Amino acid sequence: MLGAGVLWPPEAAAQPQPGCVASGATTTLCTGYTSTTYTVPDNATSVSFTLVGAGGGGGGGTTTLGGASGEGAGAGGTLRCTVTGLAGRTLNVTAAGPGHPGYRGPGGPAGPGGGGDDVGANGFGGSSGARNGGGGGGGGGGASNVRLGTYGTEFTAVAAGGGGGAGINRLPFFGLSGSGGSAPVVASSALGLSALGGNTLLDFATSDPPAGGAADCGASGAFAVTSKTSTTGGDPDGLTGGTASGVPASCGTANGRGGNGGSPTDPHGTTGEPGCVVITYSTT
Repeated sequence: MLGAGVLWPPEAAAQPQPGCVASGATTTLCTGYTSTTYTVPDNATSVSFTLVGAGGGGGGGTTTLGGASGEGAGAGGTLRCTVTGLAGRTLNVTAAGPGHPGYRGPGGPAGPGGGGDDVGANGFGGSSGARNGGGGGGGGGGASNVRLGTYGTEFTAVAAGGGGGAGINRLPFFGLSGSGGSAPVVASSALGLSALGGNTLLDFATSDPPAGGAADCGASGAFAVTSKTSTTGGDPDGLTGGTASGVPASCGTANGRGGNGGSPTDPHGTTGEPGCVVITYSTT
């Protein structure tokens, strides 16, 4: 039960089972929400990471005063990063969970990231109650991340979460969305990371910041980033959630897509898709 006696709606589609599995001799695949450790083999010369942040939850619609749709949510960011010097090291790995949708009134809970240790903070939940049956905002998606050490100051890779979709933001309705999880403050300062979570702010506002999450990686000391490519998650198009670019096929539906907004006929938004982490090591 969420909100004031409102039963959360069933999902439109099954989510992938969270966890980590071997995907070939040198590759490990983790889908959200999963938080675990990974030890790099002693003979690894480099490790390549592909991270996808989780999508935000769609904003709730309303059937009141003729009805209106909520806003779709932003998608998670995508990162490809190759690092040397990690042989024998144990890394903390989090594949983030998605933001949950708003409804006709209550806002959606945030998607989990690695919030307890300041890495990939949870997205903020949407408005706790849009007035007069207006749509609540969706929760932001969590940030997927891989890091070395408690605070990730030696190495951190992060794909931020997408911002939740705004609910109906017009008088008398107020359904503010939650922002996506971002890169941790400590690691960002130490490594110069730039990976903010998406934030839709207002329903269909032209002045919104990016709704999709950003992505970045950095290393210090004996560890070196030899290549990286990052893509900000897609913004929503009206009530349709944004999509993440360059997601590995192995991630399946853990593709960081933003949830769709609710409509006048079905005011429930939809849950975003989880994040994904793919780790591949090389011995040559």
